[in-house]
Amino acid sequence: MMEETTLELIETVIFWEKHTEIYDSLEKFLEDRFTIIKEEKKAVKDIISVFMAAQMDQAEDFRKLDPKLFESYTITKNGSEKI
Repeated sequence: MMEETTLELIETVIFWEKHTEIYDSLEKFLEDRFTIIKEEKKAVKDIISVFMAAQMDQAEDFRKLDPKLFESYTITKNGSEKI
C-alpha cells in the first residue's frame, strides 16, 4: 500500500497537470507543498524526473506508479510532521 503522503504528492502532480491556469512551475508547486529528501539532499527535481521517466499517457495514470519508486525518498507535507 502506498504511503498517504506519497499518494498526496501524486495527486498534487495530477492536479497541476490538469490545471493549465496554474502559472507556477511543477517544481515550485511541489516545493510549496512538500519537502522531498533523498540521500540527505532536497530532491524535488529528482522526483519530477521519476514522473517524466514514467511516460504516462494521461496524468491519471500516475496513480499506477509503483510505490517502490518512492522508497528512497523521504516525503513530508509542509506544515506537518513526517507520516
